[in-house]
Amino acid sequence: MSADQHTLWQTATPKTDRSFTLRPYQEDSVVSIYNEWDVLNVDATLLVQATGLGKTISFAEVIRQWDASRGRILVMAHRDELIFQAVNKIADHTGERPQIEMAKFRASSEVWMSESNVIVTTVQTMSKPRRMQRFRPEEFGLLIIDEAHHTPAASYRRVIEYFSQDGLKVLGVTATPHRKDKKAMGAIFESCASEMNILDGIEEGWLCDINQKYVVVEGLDFSSVRTTAGDLNERDLAELLGGAISDEEEEAVRKQEAMIHKIVGPTIEEADGRPTLVFAVTKEHARRLTEVFNRHDGVTAACVLAETPRDERRDIIRRFQNYDLQVLVGVGVFTEGFDAPATSCVAIARPTKSTLLYTQMIGRGTRPLPGLVDEHDNSDDRVNAILESEKPSVTVLDFVGNSGRHKLVSSADVLGGEYDLDDIAAAREAIQDGGEASNMRDALREAQEEERRREEERQAELQRRLRIRAEAQYRSQTVNPFNNDSVPDRFMGSFRGGASDKQINFLALLGVPEESSRSFTQSQAGAVISDRAGREGADWIMRFGKHKGKALKDVPSGYLGWAAREVDHPEFRKHLSIFRSAR
Repeated sequence: MSADQHTLWQTATPKTDRSFTLRPYQEDSVVSIYNEWDVLNVDATLLVQATGLGKTISFAEVIRQWDASRGRILVMAHRDELIFQAVNKIADHTGERPQIEMAKFRASSEVWMSESNVIVTTVQTMSKPRRMQRFRPEEFGLLIIDEAHHTPAASYRRVIEYFSQDGLKVLGVTATPHRKDKKAMGAIFESCASEMNILDGIEEGWLCDINQKYVVVEGLDFSSVRTTAGDLNERDLAELLGGAISDEEEEAVRKQEAMIHKIVGPTIEEADGRPTLVFAVTKEHARRLTEVFNRHDGVTAACVLAETPRDERRDIIRRFQNYDLQVLVGVGVFTEGFDAPATSCVAIARPTKSTLLYTQMIGRGTRPLPGLVDEHDNSDDRVNAILESEKPSVTVLDFVGNSGRHKLVSSADVLGGEYDLDDIAAAREAIQDGGEASNMRDALREAQEEERRREEERQAELQRRLRIRAEAQYRSQTVNPFNNDSVPDRFMGSFRGGASDKQINFLALLGVPEESSRSFTQSQAGAVISDRAGREGADWIMRFGKHKGKALKDVPSGYLGWAAREVDHPEFRKHLSIFRSAR
């Protein structure tokens, strides 16, 4: 399809009256996805939208615009909740209810018998050869994978390989594109069509801001906790935080009970009656936490686990959404596909080293109250609407002690995509030392501003020393008092090295410290400029912004995404495109 054909298609009359009105970033993302497929000839692309930004609606619109003559659509996820959520939203948005291929549900294997062009399935179902082979790959033109950060798993690869054929398009949809085991998604997806992370969502007024509170727990020491598969060992963590199976001696049980109270007490105090989501380490830990929460007067708590019967689970979540239940405790059930905008406090009772997992957990609380922001056309009005609502922000509680050798993730890491590691560490330390719930974005900006002031002072001191050195060299030179000639050029070269001011300025732009470049000869400076200015793609040197002088591959992805949208720099855009296409 040509670019002109695609433009006409985008403006064509919709198939049905849409039940959802798309937000501007959702509309833009759909256009970008089709441009990747039909203009840039990309077969597999990613859509990244933070939790709460409506990624299901975005891919439902992709489905609505799909030309049925291009083949059937397979939507795949990994949990029952995600399946039924997708079915309902696709049906509401497109006017056509998808078929389900899962457990006792069977979709039509023949396209001519099909009630719908869309089939929704779980990866557990479709990766079974007997279920997968019910369908002919050549009949399918589009594969959509929800929570696509799971795709490096073997089960996903089996399904992708089976349905792959000439012309198949693949869309991966995720809120968190970086797997904690660091397997490359680049082996599956060729590009990222659109990205809007949690920080973008907050600043644009689509998500609630985050207030971070560190609760210092006496006796909490992570030093002995092992690392397994890149995160804290679950068994060690459960034993430390009171979630181990209670076969221990009485003293061990008493210590675990005491640790549970050190989590529950501060959570009740900080939540102050607000709907609260608590993430536990294990099922036993979740049960113990729930039992202790319910001992407190005026607090109602329930626990939802993977084995909780579906009807009971729905009833518990409904009660929580309707403010009939204050505290909801779980393990992994709520990290994906859980929608409860009422959540105003998130207690992380399972510390983690995984930014992906932490982002999923706090994302459960960043949704604003329903019907609050969509009536406003600009970000300032949306931000103000959230601030004036009953839920102006979400409080995130982290329970900290001696972290030992472990670097535990906090909201500073999630929101700090454009900040240096030193700024992130300083912001985290400032809030922890303050002892109060504080806005993490403000803390990050203050840390960055403080670092900027220090850098200015360092540069001023460097310039002062350079002047002193220059003056000392000048005065030490023997000059004939009867000769009015100026200081010989060869002496000045002993300080400057011969590089011109223009060369020195350009070298600074390419990340070479002035103190170094001043020592170069003109030919040396020219050689360094040729090398650094001639780099391409991932090695191209940034010429602007806070990461000026760094290679693209060393610049945080969040900053690259922001710069791609906001900075008009053709050379930067060219090399960013080369960098992304090579991944």
